[in-house]
This record gives sequence, C-alpha cells and structure tokens, in this order.
Amino acid sequence: MLSSIVAFFCALTVVGCGGAAGSSSSNTPGLTLTLINASGSTVTNMVVGTTYTLVATASQTGGSAANVVVTFTAGSLASLTPTTGTALTNSSGVATMVLVPTTAGASTATASATVNKITTTAATSTTAATTTTTSVAVTGSANYSVTTLGASGTPAVVTLSALTATSGSTLGTSLTSGSSTALSVTVYNNGAAPTTPASVAFTTTCGQVSPTPATSNGSGVVSATYSSVKADGSLCQGSPAGTVTATTSGVTSQVSMYVSAPTTGSVAFISASPTQIYLSGSGATSQATLTFKALSTTGTALPTQAIDLTLTGNPGGVTFGTQGNTALVAGTTDASGLITVSVFAGGTPGAVTVKATWNINSAIYTTSNSLSIASGPPQQRAMSLSMTNPNIEGWNIDGTTTQLTVRISDANGNAVPNGTVVNFVSSGGQINSTCTTALVATFSQCSVNFSSQAPRPANGRVVVLAYLEGIKNYTDTNANNQYDAGTDTLSDQGDAYRDDNENGQYDSGEFVVSKGGAVVCAGAGGATPKRVNTCTGLLPTTVRAQTIILLSSNLPLVTAVAGQASFTSTNARAFNFTLNGTAQSLLPMPSGTSISITSSVTGCGVGTITPSAVQYVGGGTDPAANVGSVHSVTLTGTPAAGATPAVTCSGAILTIQTTTPSGRQGSATVTVP
Repeated sequence: MLSSIVAFFCALTVVGCGGAAGSSSSNTPGLTLTLINASGSTVTNMVVGTTYTLVATASQTGGSAANVVVTFTAGSLASLTPTTGTALTNSSGVATMVLVPTTAGASTATASATVNKITTTAATSTTAATTTTTSVAVTGSANYSVTTLGASGTPAVVTLSALTATSGSTLGTSLTSGSSTALSVTVYNNGAAPTTPASVAFTTTCGQVSPTPATSNGSGVVSATYSSVKADGSLCQGSPAGTVTATTSGVTSQVSMYVSAPTTGSVAFISASPTQIYLSGSGATSQATLTFKALSTTGTALPTQAIDLTLTGNPGGVTFGTQGNTALVAGTTDASGLITVSVFAGGTPGAVTVKATWNINSAIYTTSNSLSIASGPPQQRAMSLSMTNPNIEGWNIDGTTTQLTVRISDANGNAVPNGTVVNFVSSGGQINSTCTTALVATFSQCSVNFSSQAPRPANGRVVVLAYLEGIKNYTDTNANNQYDAGTDTLSDQGDAYRDDNENGQYDSGEFVVSKGGAVVCAGAGGATPKRVNTCTGLLPTTVRAQTIILLSSNLPLVTAVAGQASFTSTNARAFNFTLNGTAQSLLPMPSGTSISITSSVTGCGVGTITPSAVQYVGGGTDPAANVGSVHSVTLTGTPAAGATPAVTCSGAILTIQTTTPSGRQGSATVTVP
C-alpha cells in the first residue's frame, strides 16, 4: 500500500524520486498534503468510519526532504492513527498518516515540518562565493467533507426544512425597527432526524443571528434568534431588509426579513447571555444578562438615555436587577447606547421576558425573547431504571437482548433537558455505553440494549449500573423550590459504584465513580449503591440506579415440590413445583419458556398448568435466594373399584417438558408424593 502511495505522489510532485532529484538545486522548500482512499485515488469527500491516508511530500533546496519529522492534524471531524500525529519522511520526502473521519461536516487537515533552505551568494571582485543553510517551517493543508452512510449503504442525504421565523418574517408583515425574532429549521438525514446532533450555520445579509453555528436537538430542530440590529448598532430596514440563510452539509434554506424603518427612535433587544439558565439552587448556571440598545431614527446608538426595565414574564420566583427584586429597574444607556440587566432564576422553569421602555416616551419599547429557565439537573430520587425482560435466554446463547430504559426528572418532577447523557456499565455481557435523553410521549427518557455474551458471572446474575451527573435528594424546609445550604436537609450519599457481588458494600475491583469526598457517611448496595465514607456535604452527586439481569439456562430443573396427592371421586388437588435452569439452579428459566406435563399413571390426570409459561422473573436483592418460577398443576384421580378414597396419583412420575424462546427443548421429572 505504502509503495503505491509513494509512486503515485512521485508522479505528481516536482520533486524527483531517487538520485536524480538529489542532484537538482532548483527546488525551493515546500510541503504538499493530499488525501487518498484505499485504492490510492485522491479524494476530498469521505465517509464516517472509513480509513483514508494523508500523504505529505516535503521538499528542500536540492531535492527531497528525507528523514524529516512531519506533524499532522486531523481537523475537527476526524482522528489520526497513531494519535501522536507524527511521521518521518522516506528518501523521497513522503510521510503518511492514517485518517478516520468520525463526524459529518467539513474541516481541514494540516501538516507541518522543518526543512533546509540553501542560499548561495555569487562571488564578486572582492568577496568569495558563500553558501548558507537555514531551517524553515513549511506547511500544507487539505480541505475535506464528511458524510455518513444511509441505511441502504449509500451516502446519507441531508435536507433542511423551510427556515421560519416566529413573528414578522413573511411577506406583508414587518418586524418592528430594532426588534428580534426566533428562527427555526429542521435537519433531516434521509428523511429522519439525525442520529447525532447536526451543526447548522446561520448567515444574514443584514443584522445578526445567534447562536451560529447552532446544534439540532433530538428531533432535528435547530433554533436561533435573528436581530435586526447590526453589530455596529445601526438598524436594518426595508422590504426585505435582508436574508437569513441556514447551511449544513452543503444544503441551505433561506427566509427574508421585512423590517420597518424607525420612526422617533427605538429600543432594541440585543441579546440574552446565556439564552438558557437553570433553576436556582440547582448547581447549574442560574443567572443571565439581558442587553438592550437605544437607537435614533437613523439607527445610530443613543448614549445617556433613560430606560425603564420591567419584569413582564415570570414563571415563578424570577428576580432581576439585584437578587430578590421584582420592581421596576431604572437605568441609563452607556456610550454605546447599551443598557444591561441581570436576571436570576427562581424555582419554576419557563420563559422569562423583560420590557425595556424609553422613559420619555412610553410608546417606544421592546420586549426580550430567547431567555428561558430550564428544568433543574437530574435528582437521585427521580431516576428510574427498568428493562423489557429481566430473565433472558443468555446462559447458553450469545446475542439474546433486553432493553434497559432510564426515566429521569428534576427535583420538581419536570423533564430534564433533552440531550442529557446517561452512562451504563455492566459486570457481564455487553451493553451500550450511553444514551441521550429525549421526550418520548412528552416524558424524558432514553434506552440502551444489553446482549448476552462472555463474560458471564458464575451465578448468572449480571449487575448493571446506570449513572449521570445530577444532585442529591434534599428536604426543602423553607419551601422556596431550591436548595439552601444550612437551612434545608441534604440526603448526603457517597460515591456511586457497581455492587458486582451484591453484598451491599464496595469491594476493591468493583467499578466506582469517585468524587474525592471524605465525609463520614453510611454505605449501601441495592438499587442505589453508595460507597461508605465518601460523602461531600455538597449538593452535586452522581445520580445512579442499579439492576440485575438474569442469564437463564435453557435446560429445566425442578428444585421444590408441594401438594396433596390423595383424591376422592369428586376432588382435584393442586400440585406445585419450582422450575429452574440446570446450569444456574437458583435462577428461573428464560421468560417465555412454555411448559407441558404428562403423567406416567393412567389414572392420574393432568389438568390446567398455571402459568403455562415462565413469566418475567426479577433477580431480587439476595443473590443466594432461589428465584425460580413457581407453577401449579391440577391433578385428578380416578377411584379404583370399591375404594374410597382412591389414591391413584401418589408415586406417579410427572414429566415436565419445556420449550425456550429459541426453540430449545428439555425435560425434567418429578415424583408425586
């Protein structure tokens, strides 16, 4: 492969290969960088996950730059192998590096090296000829684009919906001079929301768009805000005043903005920074700054103007200006015509708006947009971990799956923000490492899959831990919807760990998420394992949940029997038995295993089996407990002639036949007492 690459680039570069190149003195230092595919063809477009090669060709005065260290960078959308990103040029001045694209988009790969430059000064009548060798830095670059593959194996087709604005952006309507509007566009990857967040860049011919680029949410929707105020403070106006363009993966969507001309001056909303804050006391950012600007009729900034600010949209507990204040805030614009005000979140999520009014003319005002208070971070008590099937046919078979789902909310029971990442680790089998929350039927959740395979714990019980960053439980003593240290009661908890042996305590070698805490506190296992004496006394924590997946065997074993086997001519008796797998005698057989029973005694009839198939069976909290499935069968006896009562089932051998979901069949026998 490398020899073909070298031959390919020898044909392209002006630097010769071998001895002929070294004899030339006309070459000047330089470096070229080219991207090629596995067949040696030059490419600029790549596919995520496919391997490519960066080829750097370095030259110096006199020929090829051999034995020179070349440093490569992959750009923002790919990775290098080896990760050091350095390689040594061969005798032809060629160095190569493996490049693997990881994310769709466009970026630039670069290469750099230091080579020799020889400068010769001709002899004069008074001086001899001189030759000077200096080291010079040379660089090269290669632009590239990256796409993902669609389900059919062809490159994914990225499209954009129509770019829309929530107010005043359609023909026949106008934005108020100096005002703003929210923008929305949806990214589609082969007609569906992209599996990974897509980045969309916004440009405008007049005004400003923020943020740019912006990232899509779980539904592919990208949001931004258009302001009809230019960066220098002047105003956009006209029909249209400008065009906003959204761009991703080479596709665009546009919308025109119609902005009315200023009349007697205006107050413009400039920005909210950040545009999203979190509930007070949540441990996340809970303060934002709103900026407004006073403008003249010509669009120039107006300093020293009196502006009155009022809180018009308050979801609950929001204050502004200073913490605790909700009354009007009077201020004056600075030399750039700007006035700012701080906003402090309360204990309730929702949209916040502030009205800025020109003090000398109350008819001139604007209202902020784009600032919202999001749900607080995940709280320990609000995390739930469930699965579709707890006892899978996984002891004898690889690839049997079950789905685990985390449902998570904040301290107020509200959904956490979309895109919250949940991590997973397991003591056996294979599990997806993360999932990202999204609203499913308006509720926040995400799911991963577990698959049976090696390693398998000796007792067949796989421990799964799900965890993410969040906050501890607390009692809101003063009822202000936020945590106040020293006032509210904190339910402290130590490091999260995976209790592999289910003994209720952390043991060396078990997976742990250390926070470095050393406060004395109790530890525990179970559904929310906590490591002893690693508390912090602070609100942030690793929110966690643990569950057990049973790797059930497909061969049956009866471990317990009970029942009465004496019958009259009119009575039937129940006969109960516990069904396990032979490989793991404490575990049930796989859920969905069907059961049928035959009797060795003609006079002993077999009636209804309840249940007739193995149901979902959880692992419980005691790894030494028998969690086999319990079944009941009715036995009917026929009295012998002249005998009352008749004992016809005692001693009968019952053959229990099983068929697992994979179709594996087995049998076990039990003797009726």
